[in-house]
Amino acid sequence: MGFVLAILTGMTFEKLSREAMPLKLVCSLVVAWSCLGLTTNAGQFEVLGIPVKSALIMSAVVGIDEKTNQVIYFNCAQPGNRLFLLQVNPDTGQTRQFAAPVGEGAWASLVAPDQCVYLGTWESGYLLKFDPRDPEKGLVSLGKPSATETYLWQFALGTDGRIYSCTYPQARLVRYDPKAGKSEDLGRLDEKEMYARSVQFDQWFHLRRHRNGAGAGRAVRSGEWKDQDLAERS
Repeated sequence: MGFVLAILTGMTFEKLSREAMPLKLVCSLVVAWSCLGLTTNAGQFEVLGIPVKSALIMSAVVGIDEKTNQVIYFNCAQPGNRLFLLQVNPDTGQTRQFAAPVGEGAWASLVAPDQCVYLGTWESGYLLKFDPRDPEKGLVSLGKPSATETYLWQFALGTDGRIYSCTYPQARLVRYDPKAGKSEDLGRLDEKEMYARSVQFDQWFHLRRHRNGAGAGRAVRSGEWKDQDLAERS
């Protein structure tokens, strides 16, 4: 480092013209950099580490703990690491953290009638479950509802007690039966579309898909698809 300082301090800036000073400075720094061995191979990427290590709070839901106290569950993503579920008791301030076995983050989250917290991961497409009555188990993987899908975007609870989700990259509708412990792939929304971005339920399941940056909609009931005009329903 002393060599670098010697080069810089050895420059007589007052004797340089304004045009010559920037070029002289750059050349001196390049020489110093090379002498310190701080060069990288041309045409190769260098791993510089993770610039941001803070967790992202993707969503929050209200549920219970093992003592049936009302708590808040924060769904926390960690790009480059595993996501975790943060349990917070707003009355006492007590917090507990439960790490996921798979997945960097989750878009979908829901507290089902069985009081369990469900998460749907991104970049992997796994369904995760947390049972507050047995917190020692932590977050448990229920597998992938669809072998092809890597994103579970949102959840909707059906009147049949099943949890439905829309997916990427094949715009599918999948569901999970908490009682039977079974997942099902109900098929594609469209043969060409990749995104089924949101899902809601009334008598039909309404899904929003993306096409060239704009939204389009379809609905399904008993395995039958129908087109839907989103503008009329907005």
